[in-house]
Amino acid sequence: MMRVEEKLATVESLESRYERLEAHCSSLENMLNSIFNKIDCSHLHLEQKCNSLENKLDTKVDTIQVTLERSLKRHEYNEMLIKNQSWEYSVAADTTDELIDNGYTDDEAEYIAENAPDLECITTKMRRGEIPYEKTYGNRDKGIYIEMTEGPQHSYVVNNELLPHWKEFAAALKQFAPAINLLPDNCERMSVDAIIDIVESNKLLRKLQIDKNRIGRNHIERLCSAVHTHPALVELDLYHSCGPGIGDEMLAALLTSGGLELEKLDMADNNITSGVSTLLADFLASNPRLKELDLGYNYLYDSDAALIANALRTNTTL
Repeated sequence: MMRVEEKLATVESLESRYERLEAHCSSLENMLNSIFNKIDCSHLHLEQKCNSLENKLDTKVDTIQVTLERSLKRHEYNEMLIKNQSWEYSVAADTTDELIDNGYTDDEAEYIAENAPDLECITTKMRRGEIPYEKTYGNRDKGIYIEMTEGPQHSYVVNNELLPHWKEFAAALKQFAPAINLLPDNCERMSVDAIIDIVESNKLLRKLQIDKNRIGRNHIERLCSAVHTHPALVELDLYHSCGPGIGDEMLAALLTSGGLELEKLDMADNNITSGVSTLLADFLASNPRLKELDLGYNYLYDSDAALIANALRTNTTL
């Protein structure tokens, strides 16, 4: 009888040990699952971090590539300007009377006298690194365009008279690619950033015209810096380029951040208000180099005019 009881006790002991072992194995299994989950999470985190770093690296590489391409374009543009430093337009443009004296009809003489100076102007601008007129065509290619008035039909002598001007234009156009390359893709008008690129690169530029080209707050600091540090720029046309608030900030930045060496400044129709009238009056009273200033079609009133008029009493240049 005792042996049966001993055997039962042994079985119970074994069952208890088995249950404890089973519980321990279950605990170990849970621990392993927890470790595997942590490993999976760590792997996922590392994978996400690697993807993030890879994306950042790709972005950085793209940025560097864009910067290098832009620097190369500006370098080519500067080389073009250097080559053209000693260039001069070699074709004389006769007046209407001189052309009539040379045997042309009134219509022919008028046509030649009107278009020859236009060709000279466009050619000179290209040689000086300026964009005469920019345009994007139907296939999204960038380029420039010119508009000629309608002339006498089938006149060989008229075309022959303009031929030297066209040759000057063609020669300028052949070397003008670096300036065209500075134009942004798919542009209807040049972007302000592209214009500032040209200003910073072209140290021979004397006149800058950005009329009707919207300037934002992000352009003010860079544009003013380009204007103030430029060695040759004397005329700046910003007609109808600044929205509400921007006009005041643009004018204030031009007048306060460094010595303004401009001789002509057009800030007409730029939402300029009385908020800068005192600053403007103080600037004019300091007798700057400025000879012409256009502030028409802005929000300036009689009291502003009185301040400006009083400042002009001590101004000997404007």
